[in-house]
Amino acid sequence: MSTELTNLSSTLQDAHWAAHNDQQDGDHNFSDEQWAEILNKHEQAKADAFQIILDTESAFQVLRAGQTEWIRSSREKIAKLDFEISAKT
Repeated sequence: MSTELTNLSSTLQDAHWAAHNDQQDGDHNFSDEQWAEILNKHEQAKADAFQIILDTESAFQVLRAGQTEWIRSSREKIAKLDFEISAKT
């Protein structure tokens, strides 16, 4: 899940950054080549974003299923211990 979230964050950053910054301003002074690379990453990120969101959602579902199973198993163990304790009293 960590890998998917990192990838999603990076992709969203690439998709967002060029749309809200300029090639040359008070904070930046990119060459034409650097700016072209930034714009290419921006366009690629926008194209890839949907699939990366799906990948992140799939990873979340796997994590959630594991958590749900752990909770179920823990409750089962607690119920068994509770039964054993009450049987001894």
